[in-house]
Amino acid sequence: MGLVECATAFNRADRLTPDGYRRPSVAESFDDLGWTAAEETLVGTELCNFSGFKIYPGHGKVFVKGDSRTFRFINGKCESYFMQRLKPSKLDWTVVFRRLHKKGMTEEAAKKRTKRTVKAQRAVVGASLDAIKAKRTQKPEARAAARQQALRQAKEKKADTEQKRKAEKAKSAATTRTAQPKAKFSKQAAKGVAAKPKATSR
Repeated sequence: MGLVECATAFNRADRLTPDGYRRPSVAESFDDLGWTAAEETLVGTELCNFSGFKIYPGHGKVFVKGDSRTFRFINGKCESYFMQRLKPSKLDWTVVFRRLHKKGMTEEAAKKRTKRTVKAQRAVVGASLDAIKAKRTQKPEARAAARQQALRQAKEKKADTEQKRKAEKAKSAATTRTAQPKAKFSKQAAKGVAAKPKATSR
């Protein structure tokens, strides 16, 4: 007879001793130790090795293998399935199956906070952080005016460079005109072919 069966038999037996004194029950003996009923149930709570359900004291079965490993089952059904080598993840009523398929996780999902990415502003090469912030807080009218002014300055600069280039070109053309005219050579003369003698008959 196991420990659990002994306890239940002790509770059911006549609690009077042969001397006429009343025997204390198991619950009363717990009270003598200073434990409450709630503490008694929570102290020895185990988990079923197949289903994952809680096994309270006085319930369940214990199976001991040849290598001294112990397995606790909440009922004969779980023990039978374990002996048949069935996988608890394949049965939809086990805790393992429910965890794998995210059943009853709505409360946990609501509690779970989403991680927010914090954007940090940094300075860029050629522009300080203060300048970037000032541009960001700038009004659209001021920004448009600054853009127009920048375009105007770019146009003026381009016109100045074009005018300078034209002046240099005109100056170089004037110097070439004033220089002595070069003697004209034919392509053959430039190659070194002797010039044809002029016709003197006419």
